[in-house]
Amino acid sequence: MRVYLASAAAGFLLLSYPVVEGYPARWSIVLGMAGIALGSISLLVYVRRLLFAAASAPHAAFFAASLALIISSSLGGDLLLWTVLAGTLIIYSLGYAVYSGMDPDDATALFASLTTSLGVVTMYYAITHYSTGASLSSIVLGDPLLASREEIAYAAVIGTAALMASLAAAREISYMGVDREDAKLSGIRTWAYDLALFTLLALTVVGLVRVVGFAVEHVLVLIPGAVATMHSRGPTHAVLASVSLSLLASGLALVTGVLLNLSPSGLIGVFMVTIYAVAVALGWRK
Repeated sequence: MRVYLASAAAGFLLLSYPVVEGYPARWSIVLGMAGIALGSISLLVYVRRLLFAAASAPHAAFFAASLALIISSSLGGDLLLWTVLAGTLIIYSLGYAVYSGMDPDDATALFASLTTSLGVVTMYYAITHYSTGASLSSIVLGDPLLASREEIAYAAVIGTAALMASLAAAREISYMGVDREDAKLSGIRTWAYDLALFTLLALTVVGLVRVVGFAVEHVLVLIPGAVATMHSRGPTHAVLASVSLSLLASGLALVTGVLLNLSPSGLIGVFMVTIYAVAVALGWRK
């Protein structure tokens, strides 16, 4: 536990560095909250054994964001709202397929293939019909340093909600990951927890795609939870461990990005993979 407390403390200190140096506070807030949100759900998808499904969620976010640009340009309305609404419905389709009895790997493979293909089609259409080049590039690359007030507020709300929900549901979802049928027989409403998990996945991954980017979301959704389960003492401890590691990677990426004028989004992935390698080298792997 001391390792993770130290990681969280170091993450917060690193995230505060740009503010001390006179850079906008929104940089620290949006990356910190994105780290908390993605770190929280990372543990849930890992223990629920939905890594493949979680890895496909950024593909849905990519498609939803491209589609939302077309809808907002044609009909008006808030871009973030359209993105979250479209993305949630898209990810629900995957959840329904799994719930209906389709093999999760088969369902996810089809889902990832379809959403990636449609994402490219909608992106091409948006580029050729609307002036959306900069907006679309931020979906892939991520642009936390240019986050709007709306995106900052969304990141703060979803980060807090994801952490609270993960702490509340970690034990039951962990049980479902070990033996879903036994969990159902014990009285756990498995359908409700699965619905909550897919909803949380949609709101987090889709809503934050323009902040951290399509590519980096793969890393932050998959790796923190994997590292946290190597060296933890129960579901609640594992959630906090996953969040602390995500914060550490976010803090390291922000400071390095500011000092070297590099993309914090890309650096988050580099540092998160490095943290995983260090954990394995220390013999944490079970």
